[in-house]
Amino acid sequence: MHTVTAAFENTRTRRAYVARPTDREPRGVVAVAMEIFGVNAHIEAVTRDVAALGYVAVAPDFLDGRIFDYGDLTGARAAFAGQTDETMLADLDAALAHGVAVHGAPDARAVLGFCMGGRLAYRAACARSLRAAVCYYGGGIAVDPRPFGPPPVERTADITGGVLLHFGARDPFIPLDRVGLIADALRAAGRDHALALYPDVGHGFHCPDRADFDAVASVRAWAMTAAFLAGRMAP
Repeated sequence: MHTVTAAFENTRTRRAYVARPTDREPRGVVAVAMEIFGVNAHIEAVTRDVAALGYVAVAPDFLDGRIFDYGDLTGARAAFAGQTDETMLADLDAALAHGVAVHGAPDARAVLGFCMGGRLAYRAACARSLRAAVCYYGGGIAVDPRPFGPPPVERTADITGGVLLHFGARDPFIPLDRVGLIADALRAAGRDHALALYPDVGHGFHCPDRADFDAVASVRAWAMTAAFLAGRMAP
């Protein structure tokens, strides 16, 4: 596996952490959308995990190198002042294009995101031609009080690829009624999707550095993620 820190340009220059397989030809490109806390060690590890599945993985750094502790949600939110869905979608576009143009990935595209990035992955599925979007505990998909943009669930009918969602049943940031709204919208629109709800699991369960980390749920979710991507990124 080869990892680099790259820079690409769209409306602005943006850093990214990139991992790609070296033991096989890549099967496509996956943009890894970070949590609100930055491209930290966890997001870098996930990016490498995606590359180990056979994809060029690119994690655009929306905070340009700034990293916040998991306890500093206020500071992390303040750092996103001025960012919108459109600015972050442009960064995802540039990340995916970088994976194709620079690292030789086939033009099969997906987005995988966590928390804020999970919301963004769903939003990207509504606005871009993706093979797949994978959303880990995406906060604000159904209700979004923050300034990024309207709730992405309102655009569910625009989704063209597959969507996989992972939620913890005890997530205090994403009540079960909102999970139900997302499931209902996907069913009503007849979209290709899968939704996994993990009992007795909270927010951030895939991250070993967070208090809600759950090893069993993490392994189950990653196995489902790998299978979901494989089924939709194939030529």
